[in-house]
Amino acid sequence: MGREPRRLVRRGAIFGRGIFGSLIQAVIALAILYPSLAVAAKRFHDRDKSGWWILILFIPIIGFIWYLVELGFLPGMPSPNRFGPDPLGMPALPGRA
Repeated sequence: MGREPRRLVRRGAIFGRGIFGSLIQAVIALAILYPSLAVAAKRFHDRDKSGWWILILFIPIIGFIWYLVELGFLPGMPSPNRFGPDPLGMPALPGRA
């Protein structure tokens, strides 16, 4: 009657329980944070927007939707902008249009 349901995955099964498992999780999270912010800032620069637009994620629900649409679905600027040339733009070969 007082039987607890079985869990499919034990809590703390990947990194372990306690301070050591929490420390590993924190190190991995910090290691992933910097590249994620750098890629997002680069993508905003492709859209001719400042990297500070990353802060739009702090607006609940609407911010995430805006972020997803802006960085995930809309193309970058086809021409050079204030942050530099188009990284996907290839220079035309001489004699070809």
